Amino acid sequence: MPYCNRHHFTPFVYFEDEGVLRKENLNYSFLKDELLKKIYVDTPLVVLAEGDNVITTSSQPFVMALMLRDANVKEGGKILEIGTGSGYNSAILAYISKKEENVISVEINKKVADFALENLKRANFPKVKVINQDAGLGYSKESPYDSIIVTCGAPEIPFFDQLKDEGYLSIPLVTRGIETLVSFKREKDRMVGKMSIFVKFLHFEGVFSDKKQFSKRIQSLQRVVETYGKRREDLKEQLSDLVERENDSENVRSEKRRRRANFNFFVALSNEDAIMYESDVKGRENGYGLWNTLLKSSDNGLVILFDDEIVSWGSESVVERYISCYKKWKEFNSPELEDYTVEFYPEGNLSIGDEKVFKIKRKYGTTLFKLT
Repeated sequence: MPYCNRHHFTPFVYFEDEGVLRKENLNYSFLKDELLKKIYVDTPLVVLAEGDNVITTSSQPFVMALMLRDANVKEGGKILEIGTGSGYNSAILAYISKKEENVISVEINKKVADFALENLKRANFPKVKVINQDAGLGYSKESPYDSIIVTCGAPEIPFFDQLKDEGYLSIPLVTRGIETLVSFKREKDRMVGKMSIFVKFLHFEGVFSDKKQFSKRIQSLQRVVETYGKRREDLKEQLSDLVERENDSENVRSEKRRRRANFNFFVALSNEDAIMYESDVKGRENGYGLWNTLLKSSDNGLVILFDDEIVSWGSESVVERYISCYKKWKEFNSPELEDYTVEFYPEGNLSIGDEKVFKIKRKYGTTLFKLT
């Protein structure tokens, strides 16, 4: 009898101990309640690590459910999973399809692939196929698929041709560093879809990795922000509905976080210089803004929005662009994710003349984000 229980795919429980990631093994002959309580929570879990290096995770169950819904997984369907992780999602796909040999999961990391196979065997899903290769390439040998689920942050959509016409794709799509859960349906030579929530997955490895391009843990950028950046009280006043204040209630903070996330996404869509800023500085671990880096240009500069402050450096023209973007967002009634539709075209140069349509060119096609 097969089991779709999360603990069958979590043989280790990881926890932080004085800043160090430690693990405790599950004894399947005698399961401890305190360990099961740590597994059956609606959060992502680290399921495999080496030292402090996280190798793979198990997605938040709520997000898994959204993706299963969006991929329209049905009995008898052929399903491609990009990124195997613990194998838990593959097991659920096999259970729903009732034909586990129709589930093909592709994983670039051999340790993760082997780990997933062990878990699938433990849970009695021996016929699920786990392929050890660059998952970004999909698996054309068994295409086309009724459903494709991507379980890692993806800046590209290189497997359009592996999806059946009227097939479904669920993907955490990365757009200039910001990750949104997108559900697509293929309609002949394009895909149409919508976004639901902001998410954060481990990103593609291999040929489609975006780490160098978007994960800005670059010492020089951090040095500019921390050494030369100016705190902008004037901008805090102009963008007061986005910046948290010390005396804000938790409800107000939550509302500002929501608005900030939606504005950051609008910045991502409308500016090629949009930048995801990440650092190891307490209080400034994450931010989003603009970074103009034209060589020998008097317009070089940056502006970064953090939770409770705004920092700028260099030319005020970058700040002016940022404020102009904010005003446009407000003019469009502060759109949120559900206010956009998304279209994907694998080929062709698309000419866009509508200011409410944002074109993001990708290596394997073009996405259009349309404000409705």
